[in-house]
Amino acid sequence: SLPPALTDKIQVAELNMAVGKISTSKGAFADALVFFRTAYSQMEESDRWSDSMYAFTLELLNNMTDCERSLSNYESARNHAVEIFRHANKGVADKFRAQSAYISVLYEENREGSLWIEKGLEIC
Repeated sequence: SLPPALTDKIQVAELNMAVGKISTSKGAFADALVFFRTAYSQMEESDRWSDSMYAFTLELLNNMTDCERSLSNYESARNHAVEIFRHANKGVADKFRAQSAYISVLYEENREGSLWIEKGLEIC
């Protein structure tokens, strides 16, 4: 069981993610990103990918990746996706959303080249 201080931080993170999702559904990506980043900052780095926080962290980072991509913050979107690639270890399905965003970012940055195709094949 987590200590009460951590539970409070987790509750704050959960509330921020919920508000971020509402903001996203209304197309307010910049606002959503503020809530997602706040949720992320509430989590202890050592606990982010623990079994008890795995699903939450995965969902949060996927939402952050999508918002960053939507706002053309490509470097941040790539960094979030790479974190998912490093830590998501419960199957390919856990990486799929991040893979899709990652490939979209590479395409947006390199429409004329084939890097996005090469990286897409590399991820698979």
